[in-house]
Amino acid sequence: MLVSPNIYKNGVSVGIPGTNRIGLELAAALGALLDEPERGLAILADVTGDIVQQAAAIVSDGRVHVAYGQTPEPLYVRAIVSGGGEEAQAVIRGDYSCVTEILRNGAPVMQAEGRTHGTAVYPLVEYSVQELYETILSIERESFRFLLEDARRNQEAVRRDLEDPELPLGRLLKQRISGQMTGPLAVSAEAQAYTAAAAGEARMSDLSVPQTTLLSGLVGRVLGGFGKVCMGLAVSLTCLTTAIGIGSTGASVINEVSKGRISYKLWMGIACVVGAVFGSFGIQNIINYVTPIFLIMYPICIVLTVLGLVDKWIPNDGVYKFGVAVAGIVSVGDAILAVAPNLDGLRKVMYMIPLAEQGFSWLIPTVIAMVIGGIVYRGKPRYNYGETAVATEEAAK
Repeated sequence: MLVSPNIYKNGVSVGIPGTNRIGLELAAALGALLDEPERGLAILADVTGDIVQQAAAIVSDGRVHVAYGQTPEPLYVRAIVSGGGEEAQAVIRGDYSCVTEILRNGAPVMQAEGRTHGTAVYPLVEYSVQELYETILSIERESFRFLLEDARRNQEAVRRDLEDPELPLGRLLKQRISGQMTGPLAVSAEAQAYTAAAAGEARMSDLSVPQTTLLSGLVGRVLGGFGKVCMGLAVSLTCLTTAIGIGSTGASVINEVSKGRISYKLWMGIACVVGAVFGSFGIQNIINYVTPIFLIMYPICIVLTVLGLVDKWIPNDGVYKFGVAVAGIVSVGDAILAVAPNLDGLRKVMYMIPLAEQGFSWLIPTVIAMVIGGIVYRGKPRYNYGETAVATEEAAK
């Protein structure tokens, strides 16, 4: 199964109705065993203990795989079932019970339009505040009773969630606000509790709240106006020091590599302008842009860092060369899936690698490549970068 990040996050903590269990894998196995899609969201209403045990056995056998990635909708599920030489797919998109596509062996069986979120419609913007106010006053109070009923149901659900020890989210929130912690830890715990509740409600209500707005609101709720000022100063200083460090280091390297043809001040100015332009894109867009780059660079940096710590025990350069090369190649696959999560063929290939589902597809191949590199370069002297740099500098003088 491929699910959107919102679905994945909800599935981590939300209990499966009638089971006192959590987990998307178990929920998927239950859906396959019950085989009553016409019941929609009520499919788990009559689940029994025997069915739960059967589903748990399917999951323990490794027959259910759930992954998340970038998807075309905040609410998106693609289920793929294979067996007997055949394969079937179903897509839920836009709404929890909206099946938009069914495929059998790659051929479409059913296709329909789902409820999309790309073009939001806000009909109330056509009215002035005065018109809205007068309309509200003209409505009978009885017409708002459904809001009170919904509020009572939500309150009852929260009460059960906090009192039932089998429901993990309620237990987590209760621990966070139990009063057992004091000082900064208590503030941090309360902030985490409000973050979990607010983010969960926003996802379930299909709201698109900017992360900066949510963070600012939570800090204001927990720490007040002074806390928001402190947060602003902390974020500003953090960004400033990071920008100065990265910009000055990059400018120094470019100036040195270009042998002075590109001045330090010029490159520093370019870095500031580029940073300002990218900063205007918004945090979420920046994250989307740099995620594929980070997915490629982080494994390489981790390999170089670990090898650097044990450098005196590295026999030759083959360990470095093979390890970095394979870490980069495998990570390219993860980066492609982050941008195009619907490439099921590539996903199947990547998931054949151990630890791929845990996000470490590069680890085992890299270790194997380092061993092979050490064998291939056995007997060859290591390249001494420090002595070479000194000799080059003396020759230049």
